[in-house]
Amino acid sequence: MVLVAGAQTNVSNNQMDEAYAHYFSKIRQMLPPHSARPPLLDLTKSKIDDSGNDRAWEKEYTLSVREGGIVDPGVHNPSDAMSIATTFLDTAGRPDALPARGCEGVIMGEPIASKVRISPDRNFVYSRFSVQISNVLKGNKNAGLQKGALVTAVQFGGSVRFPSGHLTTFILAQQGFIELNKQYVLFIWRPSESRKTYMIAQAYLIDNGIAFPVSTDADVSAYEKGMPLDKFEARVKSAIKKNIDTN
Repeated sequence: MVLVAGAQTNVSNNQMDEAYAHYFSKIRQMLPPHSARPPLLDLTKSKIDDSGNDRAWEKEYTLSVREGGIVDPGVHNPSDAMSIATTFLDTAGRPDALPARGCEGVIMGEPIASKVRISPDRNFVYSRFSVQISNVLKGNKNAGLQKGALVTAVQFGGSVRFPSGHLTTFILAQQGFIELNKQYVLFIWRPSESRKTYMIAQAYLIDNGIAFPVSTDADVSAYEKGMPLDKFEARVKSAIKKNIDTN
């Protein structure tokens, strides 16, 4: 399956700008309170990255965010210039807020770059972040988890602007996005077919010494109003020491 260009838009740039502004405001309301706006892949300015570097893990997922695959629907007027695709991941029960046991690493760090990719089968979109590690709470140096290192961390979803100008945002229910140049505590794990790419199981924004959950798919009731970083870090270290997944 390939992406195909839809009908080109006859809408003025001002109309599109106004439509996009309203659209992103709507997207922001759909995301958890401490989520960033999804990263954007602009196919009006670049091509799809189909390089095979460390993408074997994608075959482990059968996630489909749009029936018929991800294609360019085209633009005819402002009302059809944008769309939103939401989906759920099948999981065995609700995930844990602090998955210390199930994750290979727990790091503190800052995302410094991002890129949105479309899976080779054109069934899902994901956002790939380069994260600079400032502290390792759990992790192995041999796996690239050490202070000062860059690690690749992935979240499902993102925005894609197709060649026609149509803009679609792909969102997993109750899951948010991390933001460049901000500090986070990240619980990460590697798919079995991955060499260097980690998946983000849970992310917590560090803002003025307070930790906030980025996603609300887990029971984050203890953290949704924010928790002082020292107290939050103590909870995380306790979960790591006990080797448990907990809330």
